Amino acid sequence: MSRRGARNQRKYLHIVVGSILVAGTWPGASALGATITLEVWNSDASPSAMDWYNSYLVPAFEKSHPGVKVTVVPTPWGQALTEKIVTSYAGGKGPGVIYGGSEFVDMYVENGLVIPLDAQIKAWGQLKDYIPATLGAVTYKGRIYGLPMQIDFRTVVFNRRVFLENGIDPNSPPSTWDEFAQLAKRLTRRNGDKVEVAGMVAGKSYQSFNQMLWQNGGDVFNEDKTAPAFAGPEGIEALTYWANLMLEISGPNEMGGAGNFINGKIAMMYQAGPHGLVRSIRNAGLKEDEILGLAPALKRKVAVSALHSNWMGVGSQSKHPELAWEFIRFHSELANYVAYSEANNSVPARLSALRTPYVNANPWLQKTLMLAAQYGKATWTARDFPRLRDTLNPELNRAFSGQVSPREALENAARAWAQILSQGR
Repeated sequence: MSRRGARNQRKYLHIVVGSILVAGTWPGASALGATITLEVWNSDASPSAMDWYNSYLVPAFEKSHPGVKVTVVPTPWGQALTEKIVTSYAGGKGPGVIYGGSEFVDMYVENGLVIPLDAQIKAWGQLKDYIPATLGAVTYKGRIYGLPMQIDFRTVVFNRRVFLENGIDPNSPPSTWDEFAQLAKRLTRRNGDKVEVAGMVAGKSYQSFNQMLWQNGGDVFNEDKTAPAFAGPEGIEALTYWANLMLEISGPNEMGGAGNFINGKIAMMYQAGPHGLVRSIRNAGLKEDEILGLAPALKRKVAVSALHSNWMGVGSQSKHPELAWEFIRFHSELANYVAYSEANNSVPARLSALRTPYVNANPWLQKTLMLAAQYGKATWTARDFPRLRDTLNPELNRAFSGQVSPREALENAARAWAQILSQGR
């Protein structure tokens, strides 16, 4: 099929599906003459979340939609997900409900994998309840393609015990780059060349660099995403500051792992998702409120933290897109939404979740939601996200490890990005 033919086919598909979705509610399988199967993908569902799906949500949905059979499929991430998408869609067997990562919306839309849901979401009327930054993950060129299912808010976390042992008030964590750096140096402990306690770790990937860049007033792309912007003065200054700090604290091999944080060998993490640490703390038989501290976003020029939001959308090959939307809507009703978050040990994206027993019983969760609402910034999205990420990460790693200068690393990555982006125009 020609490129124009493929575009026209997708355009026709969107028109037809949009007409079906706007027309009304689910007519019931009996009206369509057969049992209907709806396949739902989810790349975040834990074993306990799968138990919740199979024991509660799926039976409840099937009861309210007679003749419908729902199958929730736990899907992978990374290359394995890409291969599953390619194989499924090439065979005309794409899912009814597809799951997207926080950076995927451009890629999904440009490749015709999802359909827009503006009319349905507007009619539902609950979009304002979502943390505003989460909508960046589901919006492309002004249209909305899904609903956020959970968030991963990346902020400074610190070990409260380490703070108290060193005479530092855990209720007054650092709020600027310089305060953070000074405290990290103070808390670092060495035995000869060996780091026994790292005052901080930050990570060496694009996810950490995003936050450093934004806090220094820079951005990843130009306004229309046709060229990279991260290699400008803000990016070079940010990467230089943090690479120098990380090398001073830990050398080229940064300590990592939740276990080291829990055991007090890491005092602060520049960018971490609290929910994963809470799970590790509880698995160790400890109480998170005795160990885990959360700080507001650090500020250099702007106080902001990265917010990742994974989401569900209606697959473009869904045979019953109206039913797929009904499932997403049903899943997203507050009681179901929060029950899923509790089963999955994840952080909900809806502000009204603050009034629910699950969130009220977990102070760390309350604070995460409030910090995300105040400081969260949606991570960047791009049609060629995997290629762009995989081009940037090695250069960042070389800079953070002291192998090349930050300027050289960013300029190398920017040249590669410019070539990738030009191929899509």
